[in-house]
Order: sequence, then C-alpha cells, then structure tokens
Amino acid sequence: MGLGHVYRMSALAELLKKGIEIEYVFVMPDFFEGISVIESFGHPIYKIKSELKEVDSLCEANNYLKQFSPDLIIIDALKSSNERAEFFKKFCCNTVAFDDTGEGADKYDVLFNILYQHKKKLQSLVYSSPEYIFLRSEFAECNLAEKRILNKGVKIFVSQGGSDTYGIVPKIIEKLSEIKSEIIIFPIIGSSFKHFNELDIALKDCRHKVELQNNIRKISELMFDCDLAITGAGITLYELCACGVPSITVTQEYKELETSYYFEKQKAVINLGLWELLDENRFIETVSELITDAELRKQMSINSKKLVDGKGCEKIIKIIISLLNSNSALRFKKNNTV
Repeated sequence: MGLGHVYRMSALAELLKKGIEIEYVFVMPDFFEGISVIESFGHPIYKIKSELKEVDSLCEANNYLKQFSPDLIIIDALKSSNERAEFFKKFCCNTVAFDDTGEGADKYDVLFNILYQHKKKLQSLVYSSPEYIFLRSEFAECNLAEKRILNKGVKIFVSQGGSDTYGIVPKIIEKLSEIKSEIIIFPIIGSSFKHFNELDIALKDCRHKVELQNNIRKISELMFDCDLAITGAGITLYELCACGVPSITVTQEYKELETSYYFEKQKAVINLGLWELLDENRFIETVSELITDAELRKQMSINSKKLVDGKGCEKIIKIIISLLNSNSALRFKKNNTV
C-alpha cells in the first residue's frame, strides 16, 4: 500500500467524523511510513505485523474485530482475495472498498474504483467516474479559483509519486535541462524516496532553477501556482486536474496507462506512455510546445477542471451514510468503523 492510500483513508476518517458520530480504528500493517502518517493525525491504530502472510494477518485481526464489532468496514487495498473479502463480510454487513481489482472485490457492497478499473462485470455497486475521486476539500477550492496562464517563467511540477520507486524524477530533471526556454522546476518527493544520489547529481547539473519539495503538506497551493506538470497517472494527476494544471503523463506503472488514455481522450493531458518506452525527442518537443503555447495550456486547464471538480469526497460520504441508513446501522447513536 502506498502513502497515497494512507492519506486518503486519514482524510476519509476526518470527514466521517464530521458527518456522523463514530468510534473508529485503523487496522493496518505496521509499516513505519504508513503508521507515522496515521499517528501524526492522531488516529487510533490496531497494528498487524507486516511480515505475516495473509491468512495469519487475518487471524490476528479476528479477535480484535470480534471485540470491536464494526458497523462499517472500509478497505483500501488493490487486490482483495476471496478469503479476505469473506473475512470482512463475516464481521459486517456494510463494506466499502477503494480501487480494489482483486477476485474478492465483488463481495463488497460498494466499490469506488476510480484509479483502477476491475476487468470483470461486478455485482457490487460500483462508482468509477472521475467525479468520485477522493480529494481533500482544498482541491475543490482550487477548482473554483481562476487559473492564470503565463507566457514566461513557466513553473513545472514534477512528480512520480512520493516514493518514485524506479527513480524517474532525477531522470526527468536531466531531460528538462535540455529545454531552452526559461523554466523553474519543482520536483516532489516523499518520505519513502530512496534515490538521493541520482537526485543530487541531477540537481547539480541542471541548467534551470530547481526548487525541491520534500513531504509538502498542502500540495494544492504549489500545484495551483504551477503552469505545467509532468506526472504519473495516479492520484496526483486527479489533484492536478482539479487545480487546472495542464499535464504531461509519463508513468512507471502499466496499471496507470488506462487512466492516461482516458484523460488524453478528454483532452485534459498529453500522454507519453511508459517511461521505459519513452521517445526522448518527443518528450522534449512536447514540453517545449506546451511552454510556448499558452492557448493550448489554457484549453487543457479548462478541460481538466471540468473532468475533476474536487468534490468527490462529499459524494462519497453521502453514499456511505446512505449505505448505513439503508441497513439501519444509524439507528445507534455511535457507529463503529474500521
């Protein structure tokens, strides 16, 4: 599980607390980065040993869930097995999952599969439109603000996720050094980033001004201030679209290609495909064109904002509360949520 999933569930917990009175707990593996994020927001946690196999981790969670007796279980995992889904359904009649493409996904009551689509037709109630992407409220505010499109001193936002697993950000900085126009580069890295040697070399050799951003908390302000983005096609792309930032997508992950193609079809991004297959000349040409063509960036910005309005969290909360109401869970004053 990436940190994006962790931040998403933290924000969801905060919104649920505002909507209904709940007692809740995060049941999660004891990975340091994820636990640190959840603890920093003051959420209660029940830790599962990360080295355990699935069958053993479910066994460890079993006794705790019996005691907790949840009215709602929310799962944020990419591939639920049938065993995991059946385990959760045993404890609770209200189950909600996010971006789950596993065999067990069909056993949950509601699926929000926006980032990754399931390949099979499911019996679950599935929401897959970009309008349901879960973003913090600050992105809805950015969506309503007027985006200025500048002709000079273009600021370029560069991200490949907080961890940047394959060390692509330093390589993008190297490529951007070939751009002749005046630009300012804002590379984004997170706490799990490991490629500092390569990054230091890229920063030292780059001919443009570079302002490195590490573990930035309110990233929407920086996004909104940038004129162009080079990004993967995960949650960051949706955030950029909500802010109206024209984007070039280049991804490390095959699973993100579907999103890139869809956004390109909506004329919200220019899709350059997988990094490992990147046409370097086309990369330079595309970046250069967008820097000089302010009208194209303006149209992409408008299309992006239409595609992602940043209000998905409000819609998701309403759906979850409706699910609880339909199954009479709200007849109690306090609801238990995992």
